[in-house]
Amino acid sequence: MEIGCEFEPFFKYFDDYQQMTVIDPCSEFINDAKKLAAGNQRVQCILVFFEDQIALLKNQQYDFIILTSLLHEVENPSDFLIKLKNICNPNTVVHINVPNACSFHRLLAKEMGLIQEVFYKSDRQIMLQQQIMFSMESLSELLHQTGFKTFEQGTYFIKPFTHDQLYRMLSSGIIDEKVLDGLYQMDKYLPDYGSEIYINCKLD
Repeated sequence: MEIGCEFEPFFKYFDDYQQMTVIDPCSEFINDAKKLAAGNQRVQCILVFFEDQIALLKNQQYDFIILTSLLHEVENPSDFLIKLKNICNPNTVVHINVPNACSFHRLLAKEMGLIQEVFYKSDRQIMLQQQIMFSMESLSELLHQTGFKTFEQGTYFIKPFTHDQLYRMLSSGIIDEKVLDGLYQMDKYLPDYGSEIYINCKLD
C-alpha cells in the first residue's frame, strides 16, 4: 500500500506485486493514479484520508507500506504512526522518507548565516505545508516511541544548494543532468548529509 501518491505513484516504477492499494486525500492525485492504473486490476485507488479508512484497511494484509514525502506534512506524526500499526503485521515493512533537516545545503546555509538553525522552515517548506523538520535522530526516536524498530536507514541526494537554485542553474545551462546524477551518487562519501532521509522499519 502507498499512502500519499501525488503524481508519482509507486506502481509506475515497480511491477512485482499481487495487489496494491493507493490512498490519497487529493482528488487530483487519485484521478491521475486511476488513469495510470487503467486496465490494471491489481491496483486500487482510493480518495480518502488514511485515518478515515482504518476500519476497512485493518482487515487487509499488507507486506509493504510506503510513506513517501508524507510524514513531515502530517499535523501529528505520532498519532499517525500509532494508527498505522493497525494495518501492520509482524512481517510488514514500512518505508518512510522525509526531507533531512541536516542536509548538506541546510548546514551550508547555517554556516553562511542565512538560517540560525537547521530546523528553520524555509518559505518553500511553509508553502508546501511542511509541519515538522526531521533529522535521522528525531525520526528514529519517533518510530521507537510509537512501537517500530528500524532495520535499515540512510540518506540520498547530496544537495549543495536549494531546489530553486539548482533548477535555475539547470535551466541556464550552468549544470546539466550529469551533475544531478553525480549528486545522487555522493551519499557514499557523505552518508548522513543527503537531502532526503529514508528508514525501513517493522513493528517492535
